[in-house]
This record gives sequence, structure tokens and C-alpha cells, in this order.
Amino acid sequence: MAEGLAVFAASAQLLELAVGSIVKAKRLWDEIDQAPSEIQDLMLEIQAVERYYKAVYALDDLVQSLSKEVNAARGPLSRKAVAAKIVLQKRSMRRLEAKLRSARDVLQLSLSLSSL
Repeated sequence: MAEGLAVFAASAQLLELAVGSIVKAKRLWDEIDQAPSEIQDLMLEIQAVERYYKAVYALDDLVQSLSKEVNAARGPLSRKAVAAKIVLQKRSMRRLEAKLRSARDVLQLSLSLSSL
């Protein structure tokens, strides 16, 4: 009888160990299965940040270029020429500002989705 009880106890421990191992294996598999989507989410966030910074740098380059021209202009004729150039560049500035807003929105959306 004692031997039967010992065999039963050993079998129960073995079963408990097997079930625990199966549960751990399932959790590990689920984590591995979710990894590609998490990596993809991170890549989307990185792309959003890159897009945002490209728009910021492009707008900053345009503003610095125009600022240099304004500061370098001497005399009323050259100042008027620079002013005309700035007016012509206004469309480019608006486009860059729109890209910047769009990139910012994508970045904010990406960050809010990643926090869910």
C-alpha cells in the first residue's frame, strides 16, 4: 500500500511538472508569436520619428537660407529682391509646414497606439 501511495505521489509530481512545463512553453510561444508585431510597431514609430525630423530639418534649412539672404542684402534693391524671393518661397514653407504637421500627427498616433 505504501508503495502504491509513493508511486501515486511521484506520478502526481511528474504530472504537475509536466503541466507547469507545458504552461511555460505556451507562454514562451505566445511571447515569440507577438514579437514580430511588437517589432513592427517599433519600426513604425521609428519611421514616424524620422519623417518628423526630416520635415523639421527641411523647414529649418529653408528658414536659415532665407535668413542669411535677408542679412546679406545691402541696399533697397537687393532687399526688395530678397523680399520677393521670400514671397516666392512661401509656398515651399507652407508645404514643409504641412509635412511637419502630418509627420507630427503620425508620430502622436503611433505613440498613443504603442501605449495601449
